Amino acid sequence: MRRSLLLVLLLTACAPRQGMRFPGSTRHVGERPPPEAEGPWGQPGDPGPAASTPDLATAESVVAAASASLGRAWRSVDGETYRDDCSGLVCAIHARAEIDLADRNTAALFELAKDLGVHHRRREPRPGDVVFFDNTYDRNGNHRLDDDLTHLAVVEAVAEDGTLTLVHRGSRGVVRIYMNLHRPDEHADGDGRVLNSFLRVRRADDRPGTRYLTGELWRGNASFWRAVS
Repeated sequence: MRRSLLLVLLLTACAPRQGMRFPGSTRHVGERPPPEAEGPWGQPGDPGPAASTPDLATAESVVAAASASLGRAWRSVDGETYRDDCSGLVCAIHARAEIDLADRNTAALFELAKDLGVHHRRREPRPGDVVFFDNTYDRNGNHRLDDDLTHLAVVEAVAEDGTLTLVHRGSRGVVRIYMNLHRPDEHADGDGRVLNSFLRVRRADDRPGTRYLTGELWRGNASFWRAVS
C-alpha cells in the first residue's frame, strides 16, 4: 500500500486545481519565506543531516521511477491519471515510488515540503530530490519577473563537479535537463558540456535582467522521500 504524506496547504502554480481543501491557516499563502524560514537544512552549502538519517532505498526508488518516465507513458499510476504537466509528472514519479503526494501543483508541493521540514537549499541536492524554479515563463502576463514557483523537476543524478541531471516535463515531453548551482550563469564549460540548460524561452520583449538558465532560475529543493511514514 502506498505510503502517505501529511496533508497541508494548497496554492496555485503550474496548473490550478479546484475543490480540494487542506487544514491550517492560509494567511501566508503566496509569501516568499524569510531566510531563516528556508528550511531546517539552512542556506546553500549546508551539508544537511547525517548520512545515516535518510531512507536511501526510498530515494533510489524515486530515481528509478524518474528514469522510467523518459519517453514513455507515465500519466497513469495504479488507476489514477495525473495532469500532463511538470507537477503531474513529479506526483506520478513519487506515486510509482509508493510516496503519495496526491495531485498537487508546484506551489502546493512547495508548501508541503516546508510543512514536512524537507525543503532545503543545498547546492547539490541528492538524487531523488525535487527541484523548484521561479520565473520560467511570464505566467501572469505582466512582463515582470514576479512569477514564483512556475516549474519543478526530479534529480536523477549528481556528477562529481556538481552538475545535476534532472528529469522534467517540458515542451518536448519528459526529457533530461542539466543544472550546476556552483556555476549557475554558465550554459556550458570549455569542452562544450552543458552545465545549465535553457529553461526559459528568450523573447524580444523580455525585461533587462531576465534569466534563462536552470541555475539562475533555481528556487530550492525538497526531499519528499525523507518524510514517508
